[in-house]
Amino acid sequence: MAKKRKKEIDLLLENFVLLQKTLTDISLSLKELEKKFSKFLEVIEKAAEEKLEKKEVKKEKIEKPESLAEKIDLLIEQNKAMAEGIILLERFLKERLEEK
Repeated sequence: MAKKRKKEIDLLLENFVLLQKTLTDISLSLKELEKKFSKFLEVIEKAAEEKLEKKEVKKEKIEKPESLAEKIDLLIEQNKAMAEGIILLERFLKERLEEK
């Protein structure tokens, strides 16, 4: 009976040690994930800042065309953007109609 009890205690201790090791591994993995996620967020923030800067440059360019050629170039760019929007809208509507 005592041997059986000792065997059970040893098994419990072994399981406890394995559980602690697993929890440690999980903790380390979570810390690594947190670091990677922080880096990911930094990249996203930097990209958003750069996009905002580009928009500001475009606004300045749109607000201050100096020559006829620049005005025409701006008009072409605006037309391209509108065409892309119309194409995306058309695709969206087609998909919605196909679903029904």
